[in-house]
Amino acid sequence: MRVTRENRVLGELAAGDIVGSALHLSGAPADIDAVVVERVRLIEWKVGPLERYLAANPETRIVFQGHIARDLAGKVLAATKG
Repeated sequence: MRVTRENRVLGELAAGDIVGSALHLSGAPADIDAVVVERVRLIEWKVGPLERYLAANPETRIVFQGHIARDLAGKVLAATKG
């Protein structure tokens, strides 16, 4: 997937990357677009049902947030090297 803002390419996502983690963390919609550029396999969660599920399953929330933190750290590191 290619990440863009106002038609400017910001980066590429690879297998295992998370799209929309900022929305989950902040609750605010992102001002970027993720565009499929080749075949992908994905899982999509709607924010409301995901939040209800994580609220009912705190152990899963901890694991989920750990995945988001690692994903964001990798993206920040990649952006600073670019």
